[in-house]
Amino acid sequence: MKIRGVSGFSQHVVAEGDKEGPAVLFVNALGTDLTVWDRVVSLLPSSWRLIRYDMRGHGDSGTPPAPYLLDDLVQDAVDVLSALNVRKCLVVGLSIGGLVGQQLALVRPNLVAGLFLSSTAPRIGTVQLWNDRIDRVRASGLRSMADDVIRRWFSTGYRAEFPREARQWTEILCRTSNEGYIGCCHVLRDTDLADRVMDVSCPIAVVGGSEDVATPPDVVIAGSRSLYASVCITIEGAGHLPCVERPDETAGLLRRFVSELPSLG
Repeated sequence: MKIRGVSGFSQHVVAEGDKEGPAVLFVNALGTDLTVWDRVVSLLPSSWRLIRYDMRGHGDSGTPPAPYLLDDLVQDAVDVLSALNVRKCLVVGLSIGGLVGQQLALVRPNLVAGLFLSSTAPRIGTVQLWNDRIDRVRASGLRSMADDVIRRWFSTGYRAEFPREARQWTEILCRTSNEGYIGCCHVLRDTDLADRVMDVSCPIAVVGGSEDVATPPDVVIAGSRSLYASVCITIEGAGHLPCVERPDETAGLLRRFVSELPSLG
């Protein structure tokens, strides 16, 4: 389905499962689309309300002009929840999607029953990293850096064992709007929630991959401490996208976390 929120562009949304069940909102990573969650969603109960959407500038959503602010991405998530009449949900955020979840829990705590954060932290990367990324995409487009990104996303073992899948993710990355990618790089460059996340009051679980180059385990673990997360798990052998490389483990951890949420389970 397509919705149009307060920002005025079209957002692509997929909602599955029981409309009366516990609501789970999935927020994708930079350069991916909502299909990054396919394998995990297929392993979750049909009694849950499973909501995915393409971040602005990604997948089949529209692309407002860059730059973007984190609050823009948070408003997009609020628009999705409002369109589906969801009053409270668990937010499952991957990388930049985890920043969206953290900020949503800070500014609209009434909407967030819990956070399940994957491969993320209150601060991701450095200003120089994101400025370099912005300049490269502007100069040469996403395909020029696709191989580098795929090496950051997936472990060496996964790329060797599943080269076809790695190529598919290369194409998903390259279908992402350059403008949308740059806009989200601005968000990553300008966002540092380290001094605020201790104010998040909902239950939090954090997972990361042992082979993650983009958000290495030490970064994820340090972020989980800042967030006062009750759960912090490193998934062995996974890279930046555990939901793709280790969907069984990711779904199992998510089911367990939901079962312990009083307002969802």
